[in-house]
Amino acid sequence: MFKQKEGNIKQAKNMLKPGPSGTSKSNKENTGKTNKKRLESEVEVQLDSEFEMEDMDSSEETDLDNHHDLNKYNNVCDDTEEILKKLQNHIEQEEMHWRNELKTKELETEPLKQRQLSRVAT
Repeated sequence: MFKQKEGNIKQAKNMLKPGPSGTSKSNKENTGKTNKKRLESEVEVQLDSEFEMEDMDSSEETDLDNHHDLNKYNNVCDDTEEILKKLQNHIEQEEMHWRNELKTKELETEPLKQRQLSRVAT
């Protein structure tokens, strides 16, 4: 893209060079200056529009890259949430399992505690 712009600039400079003409010197100078200014402004407008197009292309690429990254990070967040939910469910199940185990053991030890208390009291 840069070489193309460089070529456009060279082409514009060549267009600005005065060419052979059969007009008088003062008329030639006036016409040359007017043509030169007109061509300079046309080249400037053309180059500005090319730079704007490059900026748009660049910003569109950046937008696409950002959108791609955003989607990737959203997917990572979704996957992480899924894993955390599964982990939370597993923890709750294990917690319930061990509570039940504790209750069962407490029920098993209660008669033993009562027997021990009755031995100590006698």
